[in-house]
Amino acid sequence: MPLPRRLTLRSVSVGARLLLINGLSLLAVGIVSVIAWSALDEQRQAMDSLALISKAARYHQDVDMLHATLRADVNGARAGFGIDGADLKASLQTPDDTAADMRRDLQALEHFHLPADLLEAEQKVRRLADTFMLRALEIGRLALRDRREALPLVPAYNKSIQALDVALEAQKVLLTQRVVRANDDATAAHVD
Repeated sequence: MPLPRRLTLRSVSVGARLLLINGLSLLAVGIVSVIAWSALDEQRQAMDSLALISKAARYHQDVDMLHATLRADVNGARAGFGIDGADLKASLQTPDDTAADMRRDLQALEHFHLPADLLEAEQKVRRLADTFMLRALEIGRLALRDRREALPLVPAYNKSIQALDVALEAQKVLLTQRVVRANDDATAAHVD
């Protein structure tokens, strides 16, 4: 019985060799395409996460700034002297406008698809901000009319400030950690 002939490259026709080269080339292009697509997708996800966290951080900063502004409005009303007429109307409207802006920024955060820990921190801030705004507007309006009548409300007002400050600080820490992590992920995806 004769031994089968060993298959060598010389025994394969030129057309078959070209077909083999084309097939290997297509396979290589497919592999490179899958690798490139997965790297681009990973980078897109990291950049989307960074953009989302950055937006949330911006709204957090706005809320923190409006919180300070509303505190200043109330402190101004508590320190002020008897205001009447048009000045009283303007002085009453300013804290209302600030509180409305603060509510709008807090509501904007509801529309983001935040990670669970940030969502929990945001909901806590919103609850405490609602309490703070209620107390701030109440004491501010009362202080503009009669500072002495507002004095019994000061301890509850100060307590709401402290609680909101603690929650805002905790939220800031979480946002900072998330921004750093998302930035690192985006950088790593870009490098890979």
